Amino acid sequence: RVHGDSRMQSRSVVTATVVGGLAIAAALIWHHRKSKYQRRSSRARTRSASDISAPLSHSTHFLPREPIEVVVFPLPRTSATTYKQIFSDFPSQEKLWAVATFQPAHLDLSSYSSQSMDHREHLGTKFVLWVTSFMNLIEAKTHKMSQKLWIDAIDPRSGLPIRSKAGSSVFVETEDVPPLMPCCSVVTVGCCKIISHNVWKSRCLFGLCVTNAPPSVITEVLAAMAS
Repeated sequence: RVHGDSRMQSRSVVTATVVGGLAIAAALIWHHRKSKYQRRSSRARTRSASDISAPLSHSTHFLPREPIEVVVFPLPRTSATTYKQIFSDFPSQEKLWAVATFQPAHLDLSSYSSQSMDHREHLGTKFVLWVTSFMNLIEAKTHKMSQKLWIDAIDPRSGLPIRSKAGSSVFVETEDVPPLMPCCSVVTVGCCKIISHNVWKSRCLFGLCVTNAPPSVITEVLAAMAS
């Protein structure tokens, strides 16, 4: 019996040791995974902070009798693959800036009435006139620079580039709008998605121009156009 008790005690000690070892191993694995997750989260936050920063400029300009809000911000690198399919000559390896515009509308542009479609066409024409002047002024400011200029915009009436040869995809504003763009968000209305301005909601037309022009030139041209 004495020998039996000793064997039982030995087994208990071994069992306790194994259980304790497993507990320590589990704790070490949990700590390792937690540290790894925290490092990943930290890197993700760092990438987000470096990839998307505050707008370079935010101003309101005026077309004949109608204002146009203009926001300039860095184009996130995550958009490069998508935009390469829209603009055939898109310089995906360069630092690019997005020049986003918002024109207030008299009607709700999320509806498909003939009046809304006509109004969208009217605002789209005004955007094309404005952005063409903007691109011409950017070219005039950069023609003596060593950097090769690239600039183009999307015609909101067709979803196609204004200058470049069209790529394999058409720009769909609710899908291809730059992520975390200031001043607006993509929301679902019924079975459709729309761009909703922070103030004007669905009563506005969104426009987009992209360029590798230096930010100082962009802000200078916008200031000149505003005056």
